Amino acid sequence: GRKAAPVALVTALNRLGAAHGIGIVDCVENRLVGMKSRGVYETPGGTLLHAALNDLPAALLLVTVLFDFGAWITKRQSLSAAALWTLWAGVVGGWAAVVAGLQAEDAIDHGEAIHELMEAHETQALVTMGVFTAVLAYKLFRRANLSRVEELALRGMSLFGFVGILWTGSVGGKLAFEHAAGVTTATLHREMQD
Repeated sequence: GRKAAPVALVTALNRLGAAHGIGIVDCVENRLVGMKSRGVYETPGGTLLHAALNDLPAALLLVTVLFDFGAWITKRQSLSAAALWTLWAGVVGGWAAVVAGLQAEDAIDHGEAIHELMEAHETQALVTMGVFTAVLAYKLFRRANLSRVEELALRGMSLFGFVGILWTGSVGGKLAFEHAAGVTTATLHREMQD
C-alpha cells in the first residue's frame, strides 16, 4: 500500500468503484403527494470504504467460525491456523467498525423513532465483539494448548458470536432500509417535497 490523503483516497476509490459499477443505488421512492419517483444515486468510493470498515470484519469473523469448525471436523492444522489469523483480523477490524458506529451515532441526525433500534444495534455489536475478543484472548493466553472442554466452550462462544453477527446485521439493515438511518432530515424533507 501507499499513503494517500483522504480526498485523493476517495477520488481513487470513486474511479475504481465506478469502473466496476459499485455504489449505484437505483430506487423507487414514495413522495409525500402520493407519486412514485425513481432516483439513482452514486457513491462508489463511499460504498467501498463502508464495505472495508463495516462488512469485511464481520465476514472475517463469520469465516473464522467456519474455519474453526472445519479444523475440528477434518483435524487439519492449516484450518486451525487460518481460524486464528482471521479471528485476529476480524476482532481488530470489528472494533474499528464499532468505534466508527459509535461516532456515527453522535453525528447522525435521528429522532426517537429509531433511537431504541440504534441502541439495540450498538448493544448487540458490543456483546458480539466482546465474545470474539474473549475467544481470541483465551486462545492467545493458552497458546493454543486447549483441552477438549476448553475447545468445546470456545466453539460454543464462537457460535454464539456467529449468531450475534447475523442478528446485529439484521438490525443494521432495518436501520438503513426501513428507517433511513444516516440520511439527514433535510435530505428526507427535500425528497418528500420533490
